[in-house]
Amino acid sequence: MQSEIAKELARLRAELAELEAQQAAQPDSTSQTEPFGSEPLGSESEGQESETLEQQLEELGGLLHKELRQIPTVTALAVFALGILLGRGLR
Repeated sequence: MQSEIAKELARLRAELAELEAQQAAQPDSTSQTEPFGSEPLGSESEGQESETLEQQLEELGGLLHKELRQIPTVTALAVFALGILLGRGLR
């Protein structure tokens, strides 16, 4: 039992070292000099996550806009109408 725990602990330490090495290799990382877990809760990590989410949503919006421009108008209206009907049906 203890040998399994020791093996798991060694594996987790190796994984942590690998993740820290990857983080240190990123050129724009702001927390390169700080040890793991030293930043206070709710500070930069949430801000970075929200920026990443905003970027992903902007990319999605751009892709949807491009796709809608390529779809014929009648097809787009039919899909929109089906969405409304489905939404009403799920209420």
